[in-house]
Amino acid sequence: MNFTIAGDSYSLSLPQQYNGVCESWAWTLCSTFGGQAISANGWSNVDILRRTQHIHEFSPIIINLSHPTRVPRAYREDEDESSHHPNQMWQLNLDAYKRMSARFKRAWFWTPFPGYETFDDITTLYLKGENDLWEEDPYYPRPVLDGISREWVAWSEKTGYTASHLTKQGHQTMIKEASKRLKQWNII
Repeated sequence: MNFTIAGDSYSLSLPQQYNGVCESWAWTLCSTFGGQAISANGWSNVDILRRTQHIHEFSPIIINLSHPTRVPRAYREDEDESSHHPNQMWQLNLDAYKRMSARFKRAWFWTPFPGYETFDDITTLYLKGENDLWEEDPYYPRPVLDGISREWVAWSEKTGYTASHLTKQGHQTMIKEASKRLKQWNII
């Protein structure tokens, strides 16, 4: 593989057949330029760190940082998610990000979530108007649609939202932003 894309549901590698509208930005880049995507719905930064431990430190990697207070999967399996204090989760996710940042020499960190704006090496892309989790203000999340249903497909066709929470334009923006890094790394 020439590069890796890792993250939560914003970085799922989904073909056009998944939603009938467009392929995800991760699918486009991986299938076009020989990358691999290791992303999953609901992953925290702790989960992303665990899944990227086998990747060589000099391998190019695009990392989509998750919500800063998202509970890691291992914690969700054992206990009630609401029993975890947000400050504790923030610290776990921040530590995971710092470990990935120190480890990977050719990494681009980006996030659609508020909370990382003070970090110089993290690009915050709210993608306002192109992101189905946010209204005008990203601090007020909308309900997330779970799964794919006929209602979701009808809603998707009406609103333009596709997969990985983005509209077709949102995917195009992500392709453009991620391609800048792939060019810096001489992959494209």
